[in-house]
Amino acid sequence: MHSSPGSYPGQGGGYPPPPPPYAATPAPPPYDPGGGYRPGGPGAPGGGHGAPPRPQPARPAFGALRGTVAGISLVLAVLLSIPALSALWLRWEVVSDQGFTDNAVELIDESAIRSEVARLMTDEVIRQLPPGVRNQVPRQVVQTAVTEEIAKPTFKAIWKDGVATAHDVVLSSLLGRDSKNVQTNGDEVVVNLKSPVDAIVGQLNKAGIPVSKAGLPTSIPIDLAQLPHASDAKQGRDALQAVDDAGRWLPILALVLLVLGLAVAVNRFRALVMTGVGLFLTSGLLLILVNAASGPVADELAARNTLNRDGIEAVYGVFTDSLDTMSWSVLAASLVMIVVGAVGLGMRGRRR
Repeated sequence: MHSSPGSYPGQGGGYPPPPPPYAATPAPPPYDPGGGYRPGGPGAPGGGHGAPPRPQPARPAFGALRGTVAGISLVLAVLLSIPALSALWLRWEVVSDQGFTDNAVELIDESAIRSEVARLMTDEVIRQLPPGVRNQVPRQVVQTAVTEEIAKPTFKAIWKDGVATAHDVVLSSLLGRDSKNVQTNGDEVVVNLKSPVDAIVGQLNKAGIPVSKAGLPTSIPIDLAQLPHASDAKQGRDALQAVDDAGRWLPILALVLLVLGLAVAVNRFRALVMTGVGLFLTSGLLLILVNAASGPVADELAARNTLNRDGIEAVYGVFTDSLDTMSWSVLAASLVMIVVGAVGLGMRGRRR
Protein backbone atom coordinates (compact mmCIF):
# COMPACT_ATOMS: atom_id res chain seq x y z
CA MET A 1 0.00 0.00 0.00
CA HIS A 2 1.48 3.37 -1.08
CA SER A 3 1.37 6.44 1.06
CA SER A 4 -0.32 9.49 -0.20
CA PRO A 5 1.79 12.32 -1.60
CA GLY A 6 0.99 14.51 1.34
CA SER A 7 1.98 12.00 3.95
CA TYR A 8 5.49 11.74 5.52
CA PRO A 9 7.29 9.01 7.35
CA GLY A 10 6.18 9.03 10.95
CA GLN A 11 3.14 10.97 9.88
CA GLY A 12 1.29 8.34 8.00
CA GLY A 13 4.13 7.34 5.59
CA GLY A 14 5.54 8.94 2.42
CA TYR A 15 8.85 10.83 1.62
CA PRO A 16 10.45 13.71 3.53
CA PRO A 17 10.17 17.23 1.99
CA PRO A 18 13.15 18.66 0.03
CA PRO A 19 15.50 20.96 1.98
CA PRO A 20 15.16 24.70 1.40
CA PRO A 21 17.48 26.21 -1.27
CA TYR A 22 21.07 27.02 -0.10
CA ALA A 23 20.27 25.87 3.41
CA ALA A 24 23.90 24.74 3.95
CA THR A 25 25.47 28.06 2.80
CA PRO A 26 26.19 30.52 5.63
CA ALA A 27 25.11 34.11 5.25
CA PRO A 28 27.82 36.52 3.96
CA PRO A 29 29.29 38.92 6.47
CA PRO A 30 28.22 42.57 6.44
CA TYR A 31 29.93 44.77 3.82
CA ASP A 32 33.05 46.46 5.15
CA PRO A 33 34.20 49.33 2.83
CA GLY A 34 37.56 49.62 4.58
CA GLY A 35 38.41 45.92 4.62
CA GLY A 36 40.35 44.02 2.02
CA TYR A 37 40.05 40.49 0.73
CA ARG A 38 41.24 37.78 3.13
CA PRO A 39 42.39 34.50 1.54
CA GLY A 40 40.22 31.55 2.50
CA GLY A 41 36.87 33.25 2.09
CA PRO A 42 34.07 32.41 4.49
CA GLY A 43 35.09 30.35 7.43
CA ALA A 44 38.78 31.21 7.10
CA PRO A 45 40.61 32.08 10.30
CA GLY A 46 39.52 35.50 11.33
CA GLY A 47 36.23 35.07 9.52
CA GLY A 48 34.64 37.25 6.89
CA HIS A 49 35.76 38.29 3.43
CA GLY A 50 37.98 41.25 4.46
CA ALA A 51 40.78 42.18 6.82
CA PRO A 52 40.10 44.50 9.70
CA PRO A 53 40.78 48.16 8.77
CA ARG A 54 44.25 49.54 9.42
CA PRO A 55 44.52 51.91 12.31
CA GLN A 56 44.46 55.49 11.05
CA PRO A 57 47.56 57.57 11.92
CA ALA A 58 46.97 60.14 14.59
CA ARG A 59 46.52 63.66 13.26
CA PRO A 60 49.35 66.01 14.23
CA ALA A 61 48.65 68.27 17.14
CA PHE A 62 47.43 71.73 16.10
CA GLY A 63 47.57 70.64 12.45
CA ALA A 64 45.24 73.36 11.20
CA LEU A 65 47.08 76.09 13.10
CA ARG A 66 50.47 74.85 11.93
CA GLY A 67 49.30 74.73 8.33
CA THR A 68 48.00 78.29 8.50
CA VAL A 69 51.17 79.66 10.10
CA ALA A 70 53.38 77.79 7.63
CA GLY A 71 51.38 78.95 4.63
CA ILE A 72 51.40 82.61 5.64
CA SER A 73 55.11 82.55 6.55
CA LEU A 74 56.22 80.89 3.33
CA VAL A 75 54.06 83.11 1.10
CA LEU A 76 55.47 86.22 2.78
CA ALA A 77 59.03 84.88 2.44
CA VAL A 78 58.53 84.31 -1.29
CA LEU A 79 56.93 87.74 -1.82
CA LEU A 80 59.73 89.46 0.11
CA SER A 81 62.47 87.80 -1.95
CA ILE A 82 62.54 90.46 -4.69
CA PRO A 83 62.51 93.54 -2.40
CA ALA A 84 64.96 91.83 -0.02
CA LEU A 85 67.46 91.06 -2.79
CA SER A 86 67.07 94.54 -4.28
CA ALA A 87 67.56 96.28 -0.94
CA LEU A 88 70.57 94.11 -0.10
CA TRP A 89 72.08 94.91 -3.50
CA LEU A 90 71.58 98.66 -3.06
CA ARG A 91 73.13 98.54 0.39
CA TRP A 92 76.16 96.61 -0.84
CA GLU A 93 76.78 98.37 -4.13
CA VAL A 94 75.51 101.93 -3.66
CA VAL A 95 75.44 102.74 0.05
CA SER A 96 78.58 100.84 1.02
CA ASP A 97 81.81 102.80 0.49
CA GLN A 98 83.74 99.62 -0.26
CA GLY A 99 81.22 98.25 -2.74
CA PHE A 100 80.83 101.54 -4.59
CA THR A 101 84.59 102.10 -4.76
CA ASP A 102 85.27 98.59 -6.00
CA ASN A 103 82.73 99.07 -8.77
CA ALA A 104 84.23 102.43 -9.74
CA VAL A 105 87.70 100.90 -9.92
CA GLU A 106 86.33 98.09 -12.05
CA LEU A 107 84.70 100.66 -14.31
CA ILE A 108 87.99 102.34 -15.14
CA ASP A 109 89.01 99.09 -16.84
CA GLU A 110 85.99 99.32 -19.17
CA SER A 111 86.98 100.72 -22.55
CA ALA A 112 83.92 102.98 -22.79
CA ILE A 113 84.63 104.55 -19.38
CA ARG A 114 88.35 104.89 -20.05
CA SER A 115 87.62 106.66 -23.32
CA GLU A 116 85.20 109.05 -21.63
CA VAL A 117 87.63 109.87 -18.81
CA ALA A 118 90.42 110.35 -21.36
CA ARG A 119 88.22 112.73 -23.32
CA LEU A 120 87.38 114.80 -20.25
CA MET A 121 91.01 114.93 -19.16
CA THR A 122 92.15 115.89 -22.67
CA ASP A 123 89.62 118.75 -22.83
CA GLU A 124 90.76 120.05 -19.44
CA VAL A 125 94.47 119.81 -20.29
CA ILE A 126 93.99 121.73 -23.54
CA ARG A 127 91.85 124.33 -21.78
CA GLN A 128 94.57 124.96 -19.19
CA LEU A 129 97.43 125.24 -21.69
CA PRO A 130 98.92 128.69 -22.17
CA PRO A 131 97.38 130.46 -25.18
CA GLY A 132 100.65 130.43 -27.07
CA VAL A 133 101.00 126.67 -26.67
CA ARG A 134 97.34 125.71 -27.03
CA ASN A 135 97.17 126.54 -30.73
CA GLN A 136 100.32 124.53 -31.49
CA VAL A 137 99.34 121.32 -29.71
CA PRO A 138 97.39 118.78 -31.75
CA ARG A 139 94.56 117.26 -29.76
CA GLN A 140 95.61 113.74 -30.71
CA VAL A 141 99.00 114.24 -29.08
CA VAL A 142 97.42 115.26 -25.78
CA GLN A 143 94.89 112.43 -25.97
CA THR A 144 97.61 109.85 -26.53
CA ALA A 145 99.55 111.13 -23.53
CA VAL A 146 96.44 111.10 -21.36
CA THR A 147 95.56 107.57 -22.46
CA GLU A 148 99.05 106.37 -21.53
CA GLU A 149 98.70 107.95 -18.11
CA ILE A 150 95.32 106.32 -17.47
CA ALA A 151 96.83 102.90 -18.20
CA LYS A 152 99.36 103.24 -15.34
CA PRO A 153 98.70 101.67 -11.91
CA THR A 154 99.36 105.03 -10.25
CA PHE A 155 96.31 106.51 -11.98
CA LYS A 156 94.06 103.72 -10.74
CA ALA A 157 95.20 104.38 -7.16
CA ILE A 158 94.39 108.11 -7.50
CA TRP A 159 91.05 107.29 -9.12
CA LYS A 160 90.13 104.88 -6.31
CA ASP A 161 90.97 107.38 -3.60
CA GLY A 162 89.03 110.12 -5.35
CA VAL A 163 85.93 108.00 -5.89
CA ALA A 164 85.96 106.68 -2.31
CA THR A 165 86.19 110.17 -0.83
CA ALA A 166 83.59 111.60 -3.20
CA HIS A 167 81.19 108.81 -2.26
CA ASP A 168 81.77 109.43 1.42
CA VAL A 169 81.18 113.17 0.99
CA VAL A 170 77.94 112.71 -0.94
CA LEU A 171 76.34 110.01 1.19
CA SER A 172 77.42 111.43 4.52
CA SER A 173 76.65 115.02 3.48
CA LEU A 174 79.96 116.11 4.93
CA LEU A 175 80.22 119.11 2.64
CA GLY A 176 83.45 120.43 4.04
CA ARG A 177 85.41 117.19 4.16
CA ASP A 178 88.20 117.18 1.60
CA SER A 179 91.11 114.91 0.84
CA LYS A 180 94.25 115.45 -1.16
CA ASN A 181 92.41 114.38 -4.31
CA VAL A 182 88.86 115.64 -3.70
CA GLN A 183 87.45 119.08 -2.97
CA THR A 184 83.88 120.32 -2.75
CA ASN A 185 83.10 123.30 -4.91
CA GLY A 186 79.66 124.64 -4.03
CA ASP A 187 77.35 121.71 -4.74
CA GLU A 188 79.89 119.79 -6.85
CA VAL A 189 82.31 117.09 -5.76
CA VAL A 190 85.51 117.40 -7.81
CA VAL A 191 88.31 114.85 -7.98
CA ASN A 192 91.73 116.27 -8.86
CA LEU A 193 93.56 113.81 -11.07
CA LYS A 194 97.28 114.16 -11.51
CA SER A 195 98.09 115.71 -14.87
CA PRO A 196 100.19 113.47 -17.16
CA VAL A 197 102.79 116.23 -17.51
CA ASP A 198 105.79 114.04 -18.26
CA ALA A 199 103.96 112.01 -20.86
CA ILE A 200 102.53 115.12 -22.54
CA VAL A 201 105.90 116.83 -22.69
CA GLY A 202 107.48 113.73 -24.19
CA GLN A 203 104.75 113.40 -26.81
CA LEU A 204 104.93 117.08 -27.76
CA ASN A 205 108.69 117.06 -28.04
CA LYS A 206 108.51 113.99 -30.30
CA ALA A 207 106.05 115.90 -32.47
CA GLY A 208 108.54 118.77 -32.81
CA ILE A 209 106.72 121.12 -30.44
CA PRO A 210 109.08 122.45 -27.75
CA VAL A 211 107.10 122.70 -24.50
CA SER A 212 108.29 122.99 -20.92
CA LYS A 213 106.54 121.59 -17.87
CA ALA A 214 106.17 125.07 -16.44
CA GLY A 215 103.35 125.88 -18.82
CA LEU A 216 101.33 122.69 -18.27
CA PRO A 217 98.64 122.03 -15.63
CA THR A 218 99.63 119.92 -12.65
CA SER A 219 96.11 118.68 -11.83
CA ILE A 220 92.88 118.08 -13.73
CA PRO A 221 89.50 118.54 -12.00
CA ILE A 222 86.82 116.02 -12.99
CA ASP A 223 83.26 116.40 -11.68
CA LEU A 224 82.28 113.11 -10.05
CA ALA A 225 78.98 113.86 -8.37
CA GLN A 226 76.38 116.49 -7.60
CA LEU A 227 75.64 117.18 -3.97
CA PRO A 228 71.97 117.58 -3.05
CA HIS A 229 70.66 121.10 -2.58
CA ALA A 230 69.65 122.12 0.92
CA SER A 231 65.95 121.64 0.10
CA ASP A 232 66.61 118.06 -1.04
CA ALA A 233 69.17 117.14 1.60
CA LYS A 234 66.68 115.88 4.21
CA GLN A 235 64.73 113.89 1.64
CA GLY A 236 67.97 112.38 0.36
CA ARG A 237 69.10 111.46 3.87
CA ASP A 238 65.73 109.83 4.63
CA ALA A 239 65.84 107.81 1.42
CA LEU A 240 69.42 106.76 2.07
CA GLN A 241 68.59 105.68 5.62
CA ALA A 242 65.54 103.74 4.39
CA VAL A 243 67.64 101.89 1.82
CA ASP A 244 70.31 101.13 4.41
CA ASP A 245 67.75 99.80 6.92
CA ALA A 246 65.88 97.79 4.30
CA GLY A 247 69.10 96.24 3.05
CA ARG A 248 69.94 95.13 6.58
CA TRP A 249 66.56 93.88 7.85
CA LEU A 250 64.51 92.70 4.86
CA PRO A 251 66.84 89.76 4.02
CA ILE A 252 66.85 88.72 7.70
CA LEU A 253 63.05 88.91 7.88
CA ALA A 254 62.63 86.86 4.69
CA LEU A 255 65.04 84.20 5.98
CA VAL A 256 63.30 83.99 9.37
CA LEU A 257 59.90 83.58 7.70
CA LEU A 258 61.29 80.86 5.44
CA VAL A 259 62.78 78.87 8.33
CA LEU A 260 59.65 79.32 10.46
CA GLY A 261 57.33 78.19 7.68
CA LEU A 262 59.33 75.05 6.95
CA ALA A 263 59.73 74.24 10.66
CA VAL A 264 56.01 74.30 11.52
CA ALA A 265 54.70 72.84 8.25
CA VAL A 266 52.72 69.62 8.68
CA ASN A 267 54.13 68.20 5.42
CA ARG A 268 57.61 69.69 5.18
CA PHE A 269 58.49 68.06 1.87
CA ARG A 270 55.41 69.49 0.19
CA ALA A 271 56.12 72.90 1.73
CA LEU A 272 59.68 72.66 0.45
CA VAL A 273 58.48 71.98 -3.10
CA MET A 274 55.91 74.80 -3.09
CA THR A 275 58.38 77.30 -1.63
CA GLY A 276 61.01 76.27 -4.17
CA VAL A 277 58.57 76.86 -7.01
CA GLY A 278 57.73 80.30 -5.65
CA LEU A 279 61.38 81.32 -5.26
CA PHE A 280 62.16 79.98 -8.71
CA LEU A 281 59.49 82.24 -10.21
CA THR A 282 60.48 85.37 -8.25
CA SER A 283 64.23 85.03 -8.84
CA GLY A 284 63.63 84.31 -12.53
CA LEU A 285 61.41 87.39 -12.77
CA LEU A 286 64.10 89.52 -11.12
CA LEU A 287 66.71 88.26 -13.60
CA ILE A 288 64.44 89.11 -16.52
CA LEU A 289 63.72 92.60 -15.16
CA VAL A 290 67.39 93.43 -14.49
CA ASN A 291 68.54 92.38 -17.94
CA ALA A 292 65.54 93.85 -19.78
CA ALA A 293 66.01 97.25 -18.11
CA SER A 294 69.56 97.71 -19.40
CA GLY A 295 68.56 99.11 -22.80
CA PRO A 296 65.81 101.52 -21.67
CA VAL A 297 67.94 102.81 -18.77
CA ALA A 298 70.89 103.45 -21.10
CA ASP A 299 68.67 105.27 -23.61
CA GLU A 300 67.10 107.43 -20.93
CA LEU A 301 70.34 108.41 -19.21
CA ALA A 302 72.28 108.92 -22.43
CA ALA A 303 69.81 111.62 -23.42
CA ARG A 304 70.45 113.53 -20.19
CA ASN A 305 74.16 112.95 -19.54
CA THR A 306 77.45 113.65 -21.23
CA LEU A 307 78.43 109.99 -20.85
CA ASN A 308 77.66 108.08 -24.03
CA ARG A 309 75.36 105.08 -24.24
CA ASP A 310 78.19 102.53 -24.19
CA GLY A 311 79.56 104.09 -21.03
CA ILE A 312 76.16 104.03 -19.32
CA GLU A 313 75.67 100.38 -20.27
CA ALA A 314 79.10 99.63 -18.80
CA VAL A 315 78.15 101.37 -15.54
CA TYR A 316 74.82 99.53 -15.42
CA GLY A 317 76.48 96.18 -16.08
CA VAL A 318 79.15 96.61 -13.39
CA PHE A 319 76.74 97.82 -10.72
CA THR A 320 74.05 95.18 -11.40
CA ASP A 321 76.47 92.28 -11.70
CA SER A 322 76.11 91.38 -8.01
CA LEU A 323 72.30 91.54 -8.28
CA ASP A 324 72.50 89.08 -11.17
CA THR A 325 74.71 86.81 -9.08
CA MET A 326 72.35 86.90 -6.09
CA SER A 327 69.35 86.15 -8.32
CA TRP A 328 71.10 83.17 -9.93
CA SER A 329 72.05 81.90 -6.46
CA VAL A 330 68.44 82.02 -5.25
CA LEU A 331 67.29 80.36 -8.48
CA ALA A 332 69.78 77.51 -7.98
CA ALA A 333 68.74 77.13 -4.33
CA SER A 334 65.08 76.95 -5.36
CA LEU A 335 65.83 74.11 -7.77
CA VAL A 336 67.58 72.21 -4.97
CA MET A 337 64.54 72.74 -2.73
CA ILE A 338 62.21 71.39 -5.42
CA VAL A 339 64.36 68.30 -6.02
CA VAL A 340 64.82 67.52 -2.31
CA GLY A 341 61.11 67.99 -1.61
CA ALA A 342 60.07 65.83 -4.57
CA VAL A 343 62.45 63.02 -3.55
CA GLY A 344 61.18 63.17 0.02
CA LEU A 345 57.55 62.98 -1.10
CA GLY A 346 58.35 60.00 -3.34
CA MET A 347 60.12 58.10 -0.56
CA ARG A 348 57.28 58.77 1.87
CA GLY A 349 54.75 57.50 -0.67
CA ARG A 350 56.65 54.22 -1.18
CA ARG A 351 56.85 53.58 2.56
CA ARG A 352 53.08 53.77 2.75
